Amino acid sequence: MTTHDKDRQEFLRLAGLATPMALRVAVTLGLPDRLSGEGAAVDDLSTELGQSSLALGLLLGHLATLGVVEATPDGYRTTEYGAKLRADAGNGLAGLLDMNAAGGRGELAFIELAHSIATGEA
Repeated sequence: MTTHDKDRQEFLRLAGLATPMALRVAVTLGLPDRLSGEGAAVDDLSTELGQSSLALGLLLGHLATLGVVEATPDGYRTTEYGAKLRADAGNGLAGLLDMNAAGGRGELAFIELAHSIATGEA
């Protein structure tokens, strides 16, 4: 791989929104907490949370590629790595990533950064 290709890949990694948003949605839905222990089946979880089964399955599949959850014969469960996103992990990540919490809302304000730069408004 050339330096140009490596740089391109690095910029794509830095600019990509799929993973940061997947982590935020997972924490907002409480997935790291809910899927601890035995975990849950996607259909059961989607009914419990009032979410689309198809979309939730895709989210969990992406989280599995990150090592946050792992597939089980019956669905998904939180990994040791993913447990660091639990509300009781004691590291502040859940509060920072939860889109319903002040920290999470503050982080999402960066989506409007172009507007703020153009207008000087928040």
